[in-house]
Amino acid sequence: MDRANKQANDLNLLNMIESRIMEIIQIEDECKRKLPKLYHQRLPRFMRRRAASHNMKRLPKKMRPSASSKFGSKSRKSLLSFRRKTRFQKHKRVLRKHSRHKYNEPFKSLLHKWFAKRFKMGDEGAMNYVPMYNNTKNQRNLYRQTRYGCAYLSMNHLIAVQLVLCRPEEYHLAVQLEQLNRISCPVSGFTFCAQSIEKGKYEVVVHLYKLDSLPREYICPAIVEIKGAQEGDNMDPLLTMWIPRNNYQEILNYLETISRDCTKQFKISTIYPRDWIRVRLIGPNARDECCKVALDKERHKAAIEDATLRLDQFGLTIGRHIEEKSANFTYYNTDPIVADIVFKKQAGRMLWHQLVKNKAHLVGGFRDLDRLLVADCFKLVPDF
Repeated sequence: MDRANKQANDLNLLNMIESRIMEIIQIEDECKRKLPKLYHQRLPRFMRRRAASHNMKRLPKKMRPSASSKFGSKSRKSLLSFRRKTRFQKHKRVLRKHSRHKYNEPFKSLLHKWFAKRFKMGDEGAMNYVPMYNNTKNQRNLYRQTRYGCAYLSMNHLIAVQLVLCRPEEYHLAVQLEQLNRISCPVSGFTFCAQSIEKGKYEVVVHLYKLDSLPREYICPAIVEIKGAQEGDNMDPLLTMWIPRNNYQEILNYLETISRDCTKQFKISTIYPRDWIRVRLIGPNARDECCKVALDKERHKAAIEDATLRLDQFGLTIGRHIEEKSANFTYYNTDPIVADIVFKKQAGRMLWHQLVKNKAHLVGGFRDLDRLLVADCFKLVPDF
C-alpha cells in the first residue's frame, strides 16, 4: 500500500517537459521580444489612459493595428505631432474662455483671476466681482501691518469716469467746472474748482450730492484729478473721477444732464475695472513698496518730499500724483503712511504680481477697506 502511494506521488520530469515543450518555447519567444505585446502598452505613457479599455476605436487612427503592424520612428513622430496639436487646441479654448469677460463682463477687474483664487467675491448687484475678504482670515494681520509694515487694500469698488473738457482758449474751463459744482458742496471740502486740481498734479476728494436738491442729499465721495489744465498745453483738459460702483449709474446720469446744460458739451467715457484697477498701500513701508514698481526713482523721491511739505497746507484730503510712461500710474498721498497705485492693462498686471510676490496674505478686500480706513488720508464722509 505504501509502495503504491509513493509511485503515485513521484513525477517524471522529462515526460512533463516533453508534454509542455511548445508552451515553454512560446514563453521564451515572448520574453525575447522588445516591444510590449498589447497595443495600449505600445503607446506613450501620456496616451495610455485613453486606451486603457483596450478599445481600438479609442486609439488615434495612426496607432491602430490596421495602419501598421510595427511601431517605428515614424509612428513616434506622428504621436508627438498629435500631442502638440491637442495641446494647442486646448490652449486656444482656455484663452477664448478667459478673454470672453473683456467684452461680455466689463465689471470683472483686471486682476479678477488673482483675487478669485484667494478671496471671497461679491455676488450681489453692483458689488459683483468685488473681492470682499481674504480666505486666509488675515484681518488682525492687516491691522498690524497698517501700524508696522504695509497692507495692500483693493479699491476694486471704484470705477473711473473720464470727462474730456474744452481747451481754455476755446471755452473758459471755469464755466464747465462751475457747472460740475452743481453736484458738490463747498461746505464739505474741496470742489471741482479747487486750485489744487487745476494745477494738474494733485488729486482731491470731492463729496457729491444730488443734482439741485434742497436740502442737499449726500451721495458718495469721489477722487478727482485734472490733467492738462494749464494754458500752455495743447491737449484737452482730462478730468478723472473715481466713484463707487453702487452710485455709478446715478452719477453718470447727473453728468450727462450737466453736459447737456453746458454751452459746449464735454465727452464722458467710462474706464471699466477690466482696464484700470486701483490699490491702496497703508503702513510705514508703503512708499518703499511703491518704489519697487516706480520707473524713475528720482521723481519718486521728489514726489514724497513735495507731499510732505504740503501736508500742513492742504490737510488730509489731497494727493500728489505722478504719471509714469509705462502702463501704471502711481499716486503719492500726503499722508506719510498711505500711497495709491493704479494698474493698467497687461503691464500693470505684471507689476502687481511683482509687488505682492509671496505677500498674498497681506492683501485685503472691500470689508477690510471699510474697517481699516477710519483715519485715512482721503476722508470718506463730509466734514460737517
